[in-house]
Amino acid sequence: MKLEEGDNANKNERKLVKSRRPFDAASKRFFGRSDVAADMLSQLVFKGRYAVKPENLTLVDPSHYRIIQKKAGKLASDNRFGDLLFKLHMPEFGICVGVAVELQSSEVPNMPSRLMGYEARYAEDERLRHIGMSSWRPCPVISLVLNLDMREWRSPNVLYGNVGELPPFCRELVNNYRITVLDIASMAENADKMTCREYKAVLNCIRFREDEEKLWNEFRNGMPDGLYSWDAAVLLNLLLGIGLKLGKRREKINMCTAVENMIENRIASSNAKALEKGRKEGELKGRKEGELKGRKEGELKGRKEGRKNMLLEVIFNMLNLGRPASEIIAATGATLRTVRAVAKSHSLPLL
Repeated sequence: MKLEEGDNANKNERKLVKSRRPFDAASKRFFGRSDVAADMLSQLVFKGRYAVKPENLTLVDPSHYRIIQKKAGKLASDNRFGDLLFKLHMPEFGICVGVAVELQSSEVPNMPSRLMGYEARYAEDERLRHIGMSSWRPCPVISLVLNLDMREWRSPNVLYGNVGELPPFCRELVNNYRITVLDIASMAENADKMTCREYKAVLNCIRFREDEEKLWNEFRNGMPDGLYSWDAAVLLNLLLGIGLKLGKRREKINMCTAVENMIENRIASSNAKALEKGRKEGELKGRKEGELKGRKEGELKGRKEGRKNMLLEVIFNMLNLGRPASEIIAATGATLRTVRAVAKSHSLPLL
């Protein structure tokens, strides 16, 4: 893929896509591939009426236009041109067409006005680039919204909604800007028309998302040895809601192995959680049983000690009253040894 560079491209290495979220960056890299974009344009935008060749697609570096803006003294705070900007060269017709692609994972009601702003900014920067060139012609732009949500896009695709409410003499003068929306779920139905193998495999995975057997077969056979690019794996992970923890970015991902490892890890984690829960429940049950047993033993011991103390007190009282040992033994049932011990501990005479 060719890349248009700015004047200071040799000084700083630029990244075309910067994002804090891995999915955003991965989706921009995936759909920014010339082979993927060529298939998308040929089959879904032009509907087979024009075959786009990957070598005729140029992914534009937005930094180039930031340089042009700065030189013209018109650097704006927001100088984006959408998520992806291609230049499509059509040598058969001797023209070049811009293709602006906005990737959306949720609906945005004001999307037509946003894309119109991108187009206006792009047209102005093109003008700044070609000041003084009498032969320059504006490059027309095709604006696309790629809906990466499984639900159908229902927000307006025209700027002013229903202009039919305007009187006829006014309606014909209004330029009602229109955008083209491509739903990823609808795109998947055209997977068989694609020539890029990985793009076709990704769309087939989306198409078979409700059929586990076909989806697994596509994971295994959609790509050689079941190896998908990192960007395709991240894309599928989110769109299909698989829940893989892919970790650091690497060259290739075996989707079957990744899913199997995820299942095994979940089972192991579930077993560990079950064991921990069982251990805690066992400890709690054992603690309760131990407390109950200890309480019963303590109560029994307390009663015994209470009876013993009461007996000793009765013996002491009878000795203090001068009762003979034989009478004390007969009244309390204590042994002579116990009576003697009480008498000795209190220094009382034993009769």
